[in-house]
Amino acid sequence: IGNNYYSYSHYAYIYTCAVTDPEQCAFSIRCARYCLPDGDGCVAYCYETWQFGYDRQTGECAYEITFKTGSVFSCHNYGEPVTQTTAEDGYTVISEELSCPDCGSYYIRKDYYDAEGALVKNVVESENTVIPGYASHVEAVRVCYFDNYWYDELNYYVYDKGTENEYWTREEYSYDFEGGCKRTCIYTDSYGAHDERVDTYHMNAYEIIKNPTCTQPGEERNYCPVCGEEFESTIIQPDHIWSYYENEDGTHYYECIVCGLQSQNGASGSIVMEDLTEEAGENYVVGYYNRGEVEYTQYVSIIVNGEEIVLEGITITWLEDVCAVSFSKSEVAAAAEALGYAEGEYEVRFTFVPYGDDGSFDYSITFDNLAEEGAEPEQPEGEIVEEAPEEVVPAA
Repeated sequence: IGNNYYSYSHYAYIYTCAVTDPEQCAFSIRCARYCLPDGDGCVAYCYETWQFGYDRQTGECAYEITFKTGSVFSCHNYGEPVTQTTAEDGYTVISEELSCPDCGSYYIRKDYYDAEGALVKNVVESENTVIPGYASHVEAVRVCYFDNYWYDELNYYVYDKGTENEYWTREEYSYDFEGGCKRTCIYTDSYGAHDERVDTYHMNAYEIIKNPTCTQPGEERNYCPVCGEEFESTIIQPDHIWSYYENEDGTHYYECIVCGLQSQNGASGSIVMEDLTEEAGENYVVGYYNRGEVEYTQYVSIIVNGEEIVLEGITITWLEDVCAVSFSKSEVAAAAEALGYAEGEYEVRFTFVPYGDDGSFDYSITFDNLAEEGAEPEQPEGEIVEEAPEEVVPAA
């Protein structure tokens, strides 16, 4: 904060064992990215610290390295902003100004409100004197046209301000929204360049027309709220949405707020799985999302007293309308009966096995025996083995 410490990104990777391993032995790798001032002016250099074998509860790690990345940022000591309210061209103007006493950099924003109190436009002007080659002076005017949709009216940049190499560019925009969302841009710069061009400029609005689940993609409609033109819809990628919980004994777990699946590390892994079986259906249905695009094989098994027994000859059908596979409940029951196990004595498991692995990164989901007559069906618990190359947890 200020000239002391500036953290601009942090995350951690967490890896865990296969679902067949009853002991959790997750190995955490945490990376913190931050900036520190160099002691001369308002310049800060960026660093990364990597901690291998990080223990979230103790804060200790097995090995740690820190290095400078080469990126440079400014870290001004602006202090409290100075605000004032004035009148200008029939508008009420509320301005906010920040200035750095150490290097002279500043930031000014003016918000213009009409007689009804609606925000009409804002003007931003700033100067940053400490980063060579950076736009040392910026002025931008923006006008609110449609609800909260904004468009640029002026962009003006000055580079290396006050030096013999001073250079500026200016872009002025005008719009014709009634004539089909047309925009005219006039470009000039300090070298004498002049260019005028006309293009299309749409506002962008969206609405979700299909919500995603943990394994099934959703869809988002994109359109211009001014002229109504439709754009290509966006696919919303599925995944678990984890919430963190702590138990009274100090242990913790994660639970997906969409499907209720619980996890020890809140990681989704390469293959996300979901129980899509309906109570009255004839098949077990496993929804899946291959977020890591891994190649795999699969099998069906039963769990008897904690022991897994692979079933041979189970027909696995890949469904076309959804990202899911299905297999027959009666076929599983017949295969289990041939091994001497009656319904109600086992659970059913479906497992994805990535090619080339040693079995430590299998992905599985386990069902209660829903085919048992007279029994009240319970909510099945999915068990997913999480490789989690992209899991994000807060860094201290």
